[in-house]
Amino acid sequence: MRCDHPIAAACTQGLFASRSNGLPPFVGEHFKAGHPLREDNPAIRLAFAGDPARGIPPCAACHGPGDHKLGAPQLKTQQPTYIERQLAAFAQGFRQNDINEQMRTIAMQLTPDEMHVIAEFYGTGATAAQVPGR
Repeated sequence: MRCDHPIAAACTQGLFASRSNGLPPFVGEHFKAGHPLREDNPAIRLAFAGDPARGIPPCAACHGPGDHKLGAPQLKTQQPTYIERQLAAFAQGFRQNDINEQMRTIAMQLTPDEMHVIAEFYGTGATAAQVPGR
């Protein structure tokens, strides 16, 4: 991800500074060891690739694990049980503070096992190499 345009390069300098591969830190951290986007481990697959067949975007698109978007909570600072409960609350419609229903739509498609592995992945702050089964 190199940019030769002077204005864009100046704006993104901090994002990619001191990265020899030009990737943001959270991407390089999880994929520099050769982990493919179509990972067997469901936590890594859902966090970084989502499930396009079911219309589920990657968790990292909004929640990090590195930086996160304004308005989306950073999950790596939360407890695993809290994350899992909130995913279940979105899926069951008990939690409705997502204005465009994006989390309800996503969570309704996740299985309880997928909710659990996502919660463990983000809640423990594990890197890809530390997730069970790796």
